[in-house]
Amino acid sequence: AQAIPAAVDSVQQVYVAFYGRPGDPDGLAYWAGRVGTAGVGSILDQFSGSPEASQLFAGMSDEGKITFIYRVLFNRDSDGPGLSYWAGELSSGKRTLQEISFEILKGARNEDMAKIANKVAAANYFSSQIAARNIKADYTVQADIFLARNWLATIDETDASLVNAKANIDALLNRISLAGKPQT
Repeated sequence: AQAIPAAVDSVQQVYVAFYGRPGDPDGLAYWAGRVGTAGVGSILDQFSGSPEASQLFAGMSDEGKITFIYRVLFNRDSDGPGLSYWAGELSSGKRTLQEISFEILKGARNEDMAKIANKVAAANYFSSQIAARNIKADYTVQADIFLARNWLATIDETDASLVNAKANIDALLNRISLAGKPQT
């Protein structure tokens, strides 16, 4: 397998933590080229203002937003004190949602850290597969976002979950509405 550059891996982590989905190859390349100079915080600021973020988080309570981040990263809810703390930080304006998502990501330990590593590895695999198949990712298609998120949600800290997710990539890409459409 080809090694993933550190900048791409860092950006993929941000996609998983904030959007709960793999990054598209064009987006990964674009942001990876800027992560060294702009920093991850700047990238997250751009993510938070995107139409996808607006649609994703529209109508969610602060607790709901934090719960979403925990579920996409760890396949579980936050503990009560953690949820209260992060929701309080968000509602008070002390931290933005993008800052919180990055801090939760970077604060992972033990099984949670293993889950993130597997999810990022799977997301990198997904992104490489759509690039290799010349599929143009368009994350304005809600059904495609849902499919990619649900696929990523099957991955936990076990090697078997990563192996199964990779084995199911063909089925996933055949279901995504953009499969087989060449990039233009």
